[in-house]
Amino acid sequence: MDYSQPAQSADGETFDLTSVFTLPPSLCFPVYVTWEHQSVKEPPSIILNPSDLPWHPHIEELNSSDLKLNTESKIQVKISGNLPEALTVEWYKKEMGTDRFLAVDNNKYKSEISEHQRQSDNTYSCTASLLFTPTLPEDQGSEFICRVQHPSLEQDIQRRIGPIQIMVAPQMIEPVRFSLSDSGEVKCSLTLKRFYPPDIKIRWSAGESQTKLMDYYRPAQSEDGETFDVTSVCTLPRPLCFPVYVTWEHESVKEPLSIILNPSGNN
Repeated sequence: MDYSQPAQSADGETFDLTSVFTLPPSLCFPVYVTWEHQSVKEPPSIILNPSDLPWHPHIEELNSSDLKLNTESKIQVKISGNLPEALTVEWYKKEMGTDRFLAVDNNKYKSEISEHQRQSDNTYSCTASLLFTPTLPEDQGSEFICRVQHPSLEQDIQRRIGPIQIMVAPQMIEPVRFSLSDSGEVKCSLTLKRFYPPDIKIRWSAGESQTKLMDYYRPAQSEDGETFDVTSVCTLPRPLCFPVYVTWEHESVKEPLSIILNPSGNN
């Protein structure tokens, strides 16, 4: 059904007409609109396809925060502004050192689309997610593409993210150890385990002025073959000056972590 009632034009001589038609909820296409007038021999017509709709989906930037090694994680993207609500999402991956994006392995990666939510402008929005358990080195440095297909689009639209960084925070499993060398030097050692990536900064200092102390450390691969361990050893100056500070920085933690060591052994 439509509504059409000619009205006089602004020139006062001719007429204008606006015809309104409500499409069924199923939005069946194509839609044909035809008009007849005695001034034309054959009725003109227009064919409307889904790509003629003004409501096209918009993809926000991909979010891949909190990717944890060997723990189920997700990459998410919000899709909004589409009508009708029906759309298709596909995910592609390019591993570090390769030059091609390939469809993700459905055995490892699971694609989900949340329930479509109707917005104030009567369009729809949803969240598309890619769920997987990151492993090393397979996922480190990988790039992903989220590709969206919709009837209103002549071409697919997509968003790309990466290279992703999988990080694991250092674990201090045991307290700082003190040892005495044959020459009578006091050594302190800090061991941090199972962190990734291997780049880490460790600093030792002593006294209220926090005088920098020399130390030695070199990360080594952990027993799991994926993460890294490090033991940092510092020789305290003579005479012994306290408190002793040890601080470490790693990409996985926002702020440097530190320990204060006192002669009593309390920290």
